[in-house]
Amino acid sequence: MRKHSRPLRLWHSLARKATDKTMLLILSIDFVIIGVLVFIALTKGVEATLPFATFVIVLMPVESVIPLPGLFGITTQRVTIVTLAGLWFLLGRNAEGPGRAALPLRNLLIASVIWMVVSSFNSIDPSAAPKYLLSEILDMYLLYYLVTKMVSSRATVHKLLWAIVTAMVVC
Repeated sequence: MRKHSRPLRLWHSLARKATDKTMLLILSIDFVIIGVLVFIALTKGVEATLPFATFVIVLMPVESVIPLPGLFGITTQRVTIVTLAGLWFLLGRNAEGPGRAALPLRNLLIASVIWMVVSSFNSIDPSAAPKYLLSEILDMYLLYYLVTKMVSSRATVHKLLWAIVTAMVVC
């Protein structure tokens, strides 16, 4: 087996260090987001976390991912959504308000999930289809469910819209 030339070894070393620094940055951002969401939830309530979570979801690039080889990638958006779900489950689920009402568009969501399951059975890549199905349900439907269960006032909707616009302006 032939040894790599010195410049090639140096290049691999620099690439690995750059990847490590990027990973460290992504992890740091994710921990800051989790901390801010928990702080807001504990001080102002779970509904107050929605504008910040929306801002983060719109602002963070899709490339901000921690890859788990052979499984899936943990994006900053997924970290935000899972943290939001955990906070809602622990702190806000039993609160009185619109969360008790029926889920809007429930039948359409069920039909969409059924269609996604059926289409994943007919996928070209059967190993990737369940991962895609799970990521779509987690990324889109869980967020929709949380927002519909958490929002209780028109002011929150206005804050969500401002968070989206602000994140787009920052980008």
